[in-house]
Amino acid sequence: MTWKPTDKEISTLVAEISDKRYEYFIHKVVDQRQVWSLRDSGGWRVVEDNAKHECVPVWPHPRYAELYATEEFQDSHPEAIPLDIFIERWLPGMEKDKRLVAVFPTPQNKGIVALPLELLNQLETEKEKYD
Repeated sequence: MTWKPTDKEISTLVAEISDKRYEYFIHKVVDQRQVWSLRDSGGWRVVEDNAKHECVPVWPHPRYAELYATEEFQDSHPEAIPLDIFIERWLPGMEKDKRLVAVFPTPQNKGIVALPLELLNQLETEKEKYD
């Protein structure tokens, strides 16, 4: 990973509305070819949306995930998922398991909750611009 967001970029983006963080997520994960989520000794962590659906939280860089890894997630650590594996296995698996994706949540905001196949389509569309 060559890209490292600056402290200013992090603080600015964390304060942005969910829609802006979502767009940023799409561009950055395709550019960097990896997605970050949280893992602990028991496995990958999930969160709940307002309707109590299980959601897998994802970020474009481990520093954003670290900001979220407080309180109930303090024993978690960011771990990278290669973008191709996220698209080919994770998103179809989440769809099958009836899980959603919490895109770029912050400690103050749950982020955009996306359907896995909709996110897959958006990532594939963005990938076409890079290929």
